[in-house]
Amino acid sequence: MKTSEVLIRRLGLPIVRRLPDSILRRSACRYYVEGADTNAIEVMKFFRQRAINPTFDILGESVSDDGLCQKNKEDYKNLIINVSQEAFLYRQSNYGNTPKDYDPQISIKLSMLGLLPGDAGNSFYFTQNLVTEILDEAKDHKIFVRIDMEDSRFTDDTLIMYENLRDKGFENVGIVLQSRLRRTQKDLERLIALEPDIRLVKGAYHNESYDKIFSDCQDVNDSYMDLVCKIISHDIPIEIATMDQELIENSMIFIGSYKRDNNRDPLFCFSMLYGARNDELFRLAKAKIPTRVYIPYGTWERAKAYAFRRFD
Repeated sequence: MKTSEVLIRRLGLPIVRRLPDSILRRSACRYYVEGADTNAIEVMKFFRQRAINPTFDILGESVSDDGLCQKNKEDYKNLIINVSQEAFLYRQSNYGNTPKDYDPQISIKLSMLGLLPGDAGNSFYFTQNLVTEILDEAKDHKIFVRIDMEDSRFTDDTLIMYENLRDKGFENVGIVLQSRLRRTQKDLERLIALEPDIRLVKGAYHNESYDKIFSDCQDVNDSYMDLVCKIISHDIPIEIATMDQELIENSMIFIGSYKRDNNRDPLFCFSMLYGARNDELFRLAKAKIPTRVYIPYGTWERAKAYAFRRFD
């Protein structure tokens, strides 16, 4: 972690919000790619050379204007097309040498597509229709889409929408669960029958009431490992998204015991945020362990909210 970032974290979020953009931007730039999807795709090539799969995320959240939501939908669809085309050209130019498991994915936020917290009415169905269009495009281009999990106000609607989309026959969609939320154990039990593809994170939304989250770091980690074990034990694909070395090592221990006891490999990969722990990501990839890098991109204005969560 860079010195400037350590200092910013120690200041606390209320003070950080009043810092000049130039300081924040300089500290946050390592965690996202500024510019369009073409910039993110260029960054991706650096990781692909090291057998690390990419997940692309367009920065932004909390959009209520219908016109902007439609534009965001088109941006997601264009990202799918561009990622698919680049993957096709890569496979063509490396015919016979392309890793069989090369698998670019995209991540979407429902609040970027108009979902309002706790609204089971118009915004829910408006957003679901937009997501359906995105998934249709992704299906045509053989791209997997993961629905991100935002703060707890969105959790119920996000899970319901995911279930609806699976009921519609979409297999190219996954979900995110947060170990920081107390409810996640029950949410997993609810989803198991669908055999979902899960990205497991700690959760970057800290400003939740204590009755909804684990506030103690060890409790969050214990919840995380319990979820890892349950997901793998149910033969559910899992993206273990953490930069916590203890969690990485404990997950590897459990994966090793699972392989010995069941004589088969679990469906897993380790995932990390772009710029956060590239050294560990490279180490895992070099050891032939499945890995993925999460690449957010966009303008600095869109990156601000994302940066504030990073520094919280």
